[in-house]
Amino acid sequence: MQKAIIMAQLCLYVAVLVPFFSTDILQLRGINIGLQGWLLALVGPVGCLILCEVCKLLTAYQMRKYQAVLAEKHGEEDRRLAAAAAAASRNVSGS
Repeated sequence: MQKAIIMAQLCLYVAVLVPFFSTDILQLRGINIGLQGWLLALVGPVGCLILCEVCKLLTAYQMRKYQAVLAEKHGEEDRRLAAAAAAASRNVSGS
């Protein structure tokens, strides 16, 4: 994800700062945005990076919870099968 953000940021700078491309083709005035414009242009990628990292933490938490539920479910199934096997073994031995 960080590579994608860096590539998007580089493409943005090329589109805004390359003289003929930005002024004549895209009709942008990137040099004239001032300090406030540059700060806002940097806040977006940083915010995206932070949100992506928070999403990774949330996804990891959800995966751990789901794996715990699966482990409990399989544990119950294993105990049920072991009890059924023990009961079948007693029935066969008792016959």
